[in-house]
Amino acid sequence: MKIRLRKDNKFDNNKKIKAIKNTKTVTIYFSPETLRVIKAESEKSPYTETGGILLGRKYEMANQIIFVVFHTSGPGPRAFKTPIALVPDIDYYNEMLINGRKSGGLDYMGEWHKHPAGFENTSLADLEQVNKIFAEEERDFMICPIVFEKLPAAKGRRTSPHLPVDKDMFTCGRFAIKVFYFLRGSKKMDAIIPKNIHKNSAFYKKLIKNY
Repeated sequence: MKIRLRKDNKFDNNKKIKAIKNTKTVTIYFSPETLRVIKAESEKSPYTETGGILLGRKYEMANQIIFVVFHTSGPGPRAFKTPIALVPDIDYYNEMLINGRKSGGLDYMGEWHKHPAGFENTSLADLEQVNKIFAEEERDFMICPIVFEKLPAAKGRRTSPHLPVDKDMFTCGRFAIKVFYFLRGSKKMDAIIPKNIHKNSAFYKKLIKNY
């Protein structure tokens, strides 16, 4: 499998991408550390987009696929950020991936990035970038969390850090996180209800032991 290498922004729209079909249930877990890093990196860039690489493991079973995201990052020291676009530091992402594989057996799960306040869904540019990665690399899926600053809540509404704001989102302080799952050859991203997991939890220990 190739290591991440998006050195330019050119993409051949005519290049065919082999579609992958999945009939299994998909569940995506995020570690508390991952949520803390996403929140911290988002707070560093209040007026621009930002993002990071996601590292974790995939567990495929008879009727379901479980993804566990353990680590993430910022966009890297040489990232280019504007209010409507992000070009991450690919060398930094590659270094994160190599270190993750060596130290924890982790692999590339996808990338998160921050949108302007209230824009919680994927854009056409997001879809094009994901298809570009599929065209260049031997990957079957990508997890693509979208982070955005929440609009003012209705009077009397309360939220708590690291618990769902709505059924399909996390909340981290003033930010919300909506998680999308993209399968190779799909024409759209599917919103997935995210869940928390901790390395010391009984569920994670059972997952590692049995699979």
